[in-house]
Amino acid sequence: MKKYIFPFILFITTAIMLLNPAASLRGAKDGILLWYNAVLPSLLPYMIISNIVILSGISEAMSLMAYPVTYLLKIPSSAGYCITSGIFFGYPACALSATQMYRRKIIDKDTACFCACAFNNVSPGFLSGFICIGMLESAKQIPVIFILFYITLLLSTSIIRITLFRKKINKSAQTAVSYEAQNSHILDTAVM
Repeated sequence: MKKYIFPFILFITTAIMLLNPAASLRGAKDGILLWYNAVLPSLLPYMIISNIVILSGISEAMSLMAYPVTYLLKIPSSAGYCITSGIFFGYPACALSATQMYRRKIIDKDTACFCACAFNNVSPGFLSGFICIGMLESAKQIPVIFILFYITLLLSTSIIRITLFRKKINKSAQTAVSYEAQNSHILDTAVM
């Protein structure tokens, strides 16, 4: 029975779209415009910067900023850049940096999964710009929103570490660092 539910939903959705093409077209246009006007400009620069940091090898030095967090969570210090990118750049920068660092053998799979799960959050720019200024129409709320958000982040990360990744992450796991991009191609690779 369960295997028929998803195809049935797809069939009904397709039928509704075919019976009401004007609403489907309007919804698609609105979705693309929202992505183009809001999502792409707010995420793309951070994604490119994050790629440049990883490809150039700076991520290891930037990991030092998050050393107290990696120490408390008992994860390899090389994962500090994933934490930093998640806290400052927001999603999907943390998941992207965790994936790239895993592919380059900077962190292991369990550490990458934990970082992507625990630190893939909204960015401070989104919180202050869209939530405080756009929705609440008050810059005075920014400190309160930040405090509440980062307390929630601390609690949720602790719960995720204790429940889902209790014994999976080897803090002393050392992995070899390999950089695929040459200095002259870092920007091209980061943008792509």
